[in-house]
Amino acid sequence: MVMDLIVKILIQILIIVISAIPLWLAVKMLGGKATILKVIIVNLLVALAAFVIGLIIKVGWVGSVLTAVALLFIYSFMFRIGWVRSALAWLLQVIIAVILIAIFALFGIPLVIF
Repeated sequence: MVMDLIVKILIQILIIVISAIPLWLAVKMLGGKATILKVIIVNLLVALAAFVIGLIIKVGWVGSVLTAVALLFIYSFMFRIGWVRSALAWLLQVIIAVILIAIFALFGIPLVIF
């Protein structure tokens, strides 16, 4: 029972680290200051900001726009990059994630379940 819990915790940590890799690569490509730990913290901050904005703002598109602005602000502040590079980091993060998912799929490792 304890081993099951330890395995589940280790799997969660692995998932968090793997999900941080695309953003880490994107920020590094754009000359930002990033470590895997910082990227994990940024991902948690963005998730928290999106959650809080979703609780406060009930209009879908307004909440989405405010969440996007919050994401850009967090990226800009935490990685010491400007707003344009923050937007490019977000776009590169998505592109890198799609490429990584495709590579894993080629090897028969599904990362996305639809």
